[in-house]
Amino acid sequence: MKRTILASLAAAVTTTVFAAPTDTDNALVKDTTKVIDIEEVVVIATPKENNRLRQQAISSTSLSQNEMRNNSVTSVKALSGLVPNLFIPDYGSKLTTSVYVRGIGSRINTPAVGLYVDNIPFIDKSAFDFNYSDIERIDVMRGPQGTLYGRNTMGGLIRVFTKSPFTYQGTDIRLSAATYNDYKASLTHYHRISSQFAFSTGLFYEHKGGFFKNNFNNKRIDTDDEFGGRFRAIYLPSENLKLDFTLNYEYTNQGGYPYEYTGRTDGKTEDRGEYIGKISYNRECGYKRNLLNGGLNLEHQADNFILSSVTGFQYLYDQMNLDQDFTEADIYTIMQKQNSKTISEELVLKSKPGNRWQWTTGVSGFYQWLKTDGPVTFQEAGIQSLIEDGSYEDTIILFLSDHGEMLFDHHCWRKVYPYQGSIHIPFIFRIGKHIADIKPHHADTIAELRDIMPTLLDYAKLNCPDTVDGKSLQPAITANTSIRSWLHGEHSFHSGLSNHYIVTNKDKFIWYSETGQEQYFDLINDPHESHNAIHDTQYHERIHELRKLLIDELADREEGYSDGFKLISGRPSKNMLF
Repeated sequence: MKRTILASLAAAVTTTVFAAPTDTDNALVKDTTKVIDIEEVVVIATPKENNRLRQQAISSTSLSQNEMRNNSVTSVKALSGLVPNLFIPDYGSKLTTSVYVRGIGSRINTPAVGLYVDNIPFIDKSAFDFNYSDIERIDVMRGPQGTLYGRNTMGGLIRVFTKSPFTYQGTDIRLSAATYNDYKASLTHYHRISSQFAFSTGLFYEHKGGFFKNNFNNKRIDTDDEFGGRFRAIYLPSENLKLDFTLNYEYTNQGGYPYEYTGRTDGKTEDRGEYIGKISYNRECGYKRNLLNGGLNLEHQADNFILSSVTGFQYLYDQMNLDQDFTEADIYTIMQKQNSKTISEELVLKSKPGNRWQWTTGVSGFYQWLKTDGPVTFQEAGIQSLIEDGSYEDTIILFLSDHGEMLFDHHCWRKVYPYQGSIHIPFIFRIGKHIADIKPHHADTIAELRDIMPTLLDYAKLNCPDTVDGKSLQPAITANTSIRSWLHGEHSFHSGLSNHYIVTNKDKFIWYSETGQEQYFDLINDPHESHNAIHDTQYHERIHELRKLLIDELADREEGYSDGFKLISGRPSKNMLF
């Protein structure tokens, strides 16, 4: 008896028949392509689709193991040259693996193209680039896949399948060596113990000797060491139940960042001529990553439906170090470190293949713990060098960021939100005494990033072009004089998140342009914005005042957000190209 929980393979056979032409033949060309379904074999199917990939109404590309081997596909980044409308730029490390399908993608932690490995979702894009030592097939599905796969699939989906130990038995050993001390080795064993249980286990190690040498210590800076392993077990306790367990671990230690000194460009005498054209920095540069992914697929087949459960777990700990000055001097460094743990669960209920009516329903969710750290460290030598050459008191040091990270404030992540966790950033000036003798203090004014250029030009006693937005903060810094009473901000995004807001020192009015939703927060009494006071009667007059400011601010916008008397929701935003 064949096991109905297993998927079918299909082969296409083309047969051409030659016959004398007739009027009927000329009127209608016969389709000579025949599709023959082979009897079912032991292949683990996807839990969501009812139809085979070739039968689905989507644009897709499927790569077999032989195709990947012939085209040297050893990572997800190698797919760019093989799959139409797929672009995966190489930013130098596995920290950033941005995937773009038909121009849709994202560089932030929440990608726009999803990745599933043996039906287990990979949540973080820093986990996308992993070892492909025993990959059997890759499917790239272009276009939105949100109906079946939910978040992170607006641009498309990449599905990776490892070899099934039910269909493949034996031991694979792969060894390779190349110039510049490049070595690769992998060992994978596939074993089918019985008709009910099979497993596979494997290890791999890769070393790259690098191309670029650091003149400071005479060592290669772009070396790469990676090792890890993969385990998979499939258990069929009965004819209507399947358990598929996977566990992957990978450690990565990448060097990199071969930046060289090109010489002075300010017209002054060159004092580091011996370093021109050379890579020379003293601090560690590189990227380290520990990645653990595990998952359990359970599938139960009843007479009329199939119930699937996919439970996934991902642990990611990585750290990037960068000698930001890229010199032998100890000036300043940056570091980016994150530690995340993610649990995901998907429940899918669908009809059995071959039924007259085909349907699928389900629910999915995930929970993530995330801790990030990204300090910029000014080393003693950096400040000391300014002091020694006499320029410290002639220098303005500015510390700021472009946006906050939310960090699940208001249950939100990253930017594009009008809340303080996203828009309230550090803005710290240290002004040399020879420029302005100012004692440390807090300037109570509303400021924005567009104020940086006018402020620096003002202190340099240079004229600011009329086309520059923003205002000089010099009055606020020197005399604590407020330069504005309110500020208009906006974010253009999707999923109903596009917003405009008016913020002051004491309160904030928010309007979501797509939905028309309004919010008001008293920042004095409610600094964490925990209570939306838009309907509180004591604020009605103030809300009307701020709403009128926004109406006037948007009156001349081409989107039609305002007619000068009221806000008009539902207008699509215009993207501006610079």
